[in-house]
Amino acid sequence: MGFDARIKDAAEHAQIDWSTESTCLIVTSTYGDGDMPDNAQAWVDAHEGLEVSSLVKVSLKVVERIRMHSTCEYTPLIVMAASPARGEATVTIAYASGATDFVVVPVDPAILRAKVSAYVDLFAKTRALEQAVSHAKALNAEFRDSEVRTRAGT
Repeated sequence: MGFDARIKDAAEHAQIDWSTESTCLIVTSTYGDGDMPDNAQAWVDAHEGLEVSSLVKVSLKVVERIRMHSTCEYTPLIVMAASPARGEATVTIAYASGATDFVVVPVDPAILRAKVSAYVDLFAKTRALEQAVSHAKALNAEFRDSEVRTRAGT
């Protein structure tokens, strides 16, 4: 399965049309004593009313905003943090915001690759199942129409 991958800086947030995205991997980090990068601050500043005191909160707001688009309903979103700011509460909030998984770094790269692979596979299977259901509904509608025409002709 191939993807048309693009790399965007967080400062380019206004150029992203989330309604057209079906798969998204957001990678962000802190520096120093957990300070937010300047490019992440630009994203926060562009969203009035967003109260953010940590990059984890920024990540959770990004997850919430991505989940608002119907095309991203099943997109795997993994939130990664060096340490959950408020422990289990942060992890719980991440899942409530729509994250598929929450990973505390450092993480073994093999484990992260396995997680991403599993989520991408699940995402692809979900899409295939949605298409199969849609096709079955169309066939069922054709059958009903055919049955109505047959009864009307007899």
